[in-house]
Amino acid sequence: MSTSETNSQAPPASSIKQHLEVLREAIGSKTPYCSGTCGISSKNFILFYGKDELAHRLDLASATEEQLERLSQACDVATFGVDQQDVHDESYRKAGKLDQDHFATSFNPDSVGLTNIIRSNLLEGHDEKKAIHMELYKLNVYGKGSFFKAHKDTPRAENMFGSLVVVFPSRHEGGSLILRHDSKEWSYDSAKELSNTTEPSIGYVAFYSDVEHEVAPVQSGYRVTITYNLYFANESPITALPACENGLLTAFEKLLLDETFLPAGGSLGFGLRHQYPLPKNGTLSHLSDCLKGSDAVVMRVCQTLSLSASVCVTFEKKGDVVLLKSMPSMPTEADHDELGIIGILRGQDYTRKNRAGQPIQVSRDGDVIKVKQNPKNYSYYPLSVDREVFWVTKSLALNREKKPFLAYGNEASLDYVYGDVCLIVSVGPLDKRATIETVAPQVA
Repeated sequence: MSTSETNSQAPPASSIKQHLEVLREAIGSKTPYCSGTCGISSKNFILFYGKDELAHRLDLASATEEQLERLSQACDVATFGVDQQDVHDESYRKAGKLDQDHFATSFNPDSVGLTNIIRSNLLEGHDEKKAIHMELYKLNVYGKGSFFKAHKDTPRAENMFGSLVVVFPSRHEGGSLILRHDSKEWSYDSAKELSNTTEPSIGYVAFYSDVEHEVAPVQSGYRVTITYNLYFANESPITALPACENGLLTAFEKLLLDETFLPAGGSLGFGLRHQYPLPKNGTLSHLSDCLKGSDAVVMRVCQTLSLSASVCVTFEKKGDVVLLKSMPSMPTEADHDELGIIGILRGQDYTRKNRAGQPIQVSRDGDVIKVKQNPKNYSYYPLSVDREVFWVTKSLALNREKKPFLAYGNEASLDYVYGDVCLIVSVGPLDKRATIETVAPQVA
């Protein structure tokens, strides 16, 4: 198909933008965290800790300053992860920690209802029906002057989606947890929240793994927390669609029935709203089962409508863009005057998949990515096909992958190309919108 043929079948720009806006508004999104206080039985405040047979017992609901200081002194220095290594740097994090084999507590987050709170107030769409496993991780003590600068938690498995921090009512000031995501910022002041309770309570905040967060300096007292890693466990049976998912489904169904919406079919692009652990190279297909929040809602709705949806990555360099279904292995060199890094990535994926049209070479034009024939007509690789991808939501820098390569122009130099992870949805023409083939069951 030529570029002119693509343009002749394309809907008017004003029409497609209106359609995309309908989908964009229907996606919606909850805040990427939930927080509050929860009244619990006095027996749930008991903590046992120690590194030898001489264990200590502490009631965190009524602990004295001296008892909390003893707990703090029993802690190891808290580290943080950098490049898969634990690093100690008190200019970045100053706090104490006890690993899970050095303490025990009668507190159970599931028994006090935190699982249901997280499912209802944090998760979205189909995720609200999934079972949650809470893994005890660490106990932390933040004394006066302790803090933890802005960071993101490292997912420890593909099904890990977030963290739960439980704050005990030890007297303290400061130590607010500041959260940031998608250019927005929130603050949870556990000291203030707990001081306003009339019954023995804990504070809690649960958030997605890709939410940047920091602990503000503690001004006085001791801030004692226990952190749990949050995982999706085996799915529960699906019942009715949640409201946020049903809203997008209804909007999408109406558009598919609209004769002015991609009458010849086409592709929609959704920039992912959450961050995911990306492989250094290889397929991205496994991420389809790990999507969170509104990303999972979009995927689930597409599956319900039998629309093919794939996690892809776009790499851009000097206005040239290539769309890949796998994270590429970077070449050792790229000639700026000849094929260029985008052309090399295009050919690498073609060689691996041995399928014309994958990946595609594209150029940006507003909200649309237009695919063009290879203008230099290189004999190295076949020509790409014409295609347009209409972006419903733009890609965020959260999932931007920085790939180094050795570039050769007049002299060798280290250069970089940036990739953005997204969800590409294929929509069929009016007479057959579904793009996922269904096989009818055979009758014996």
